[in-house]
Amino acid sequence: MPQITFSNVTISHGSFNNDGGAVTRLIHVTANLSKAVRSAMNWQDLPDCADMAKLTGELTATNLVLTPNEEKLEKHQVECECTSATNFEIHRVQEKDGGSRRLELRFKLKIVEKAALSKIEAYCEKVGEAPASLKIGIAEQTELPLEGSQVVGEKKVKAATGVN
Repeated sequence: MPQITFSNVTISHGSFNNDGGAVTRLIHVTANLSKAVRSAMNWQDLPDCADMAKLTGELTATNLVLTPNEEKLEKHQVECECTSATNFEIHRVQEKDGGSRRLELRFKLKIVEKAALSKIEAYCEKVGEAPASLKIGIAEQTELPLEGSQVVGEKKVKAATGVN
């Protein structure tokens, strides 16, 4: 199964939404913006004049594995089912030394597993803000023909709306 790995991950916070009985858990994450992730997601560099940008893309996920970077904390690794990673943003943040700035990636993990928030909460209590590696299993994406669509030349056009 394909996966994508985010480095120096910290959990900002978690929440849940009750949408008519379907409870969705959201985990808010920060990570380094690595070249590998930028390439995999097909994102461009943030211009020097910008401090923040919302990014395109959503990952349809199957699971996540969060492993602390410190060897003595690895035993607190947590795994759970994850349905998507969304709301990607880049932020230019000031380092603690006050002089340099770095790019930080922020996004949300959507989780439907009932025990996920308690697992993540227990993880945060044990490791604090220690950086971790986050591996997200990605569901295979297949291109399926759209119902009510037709192929015109090399463009697929939705017949009902006329939208390309």
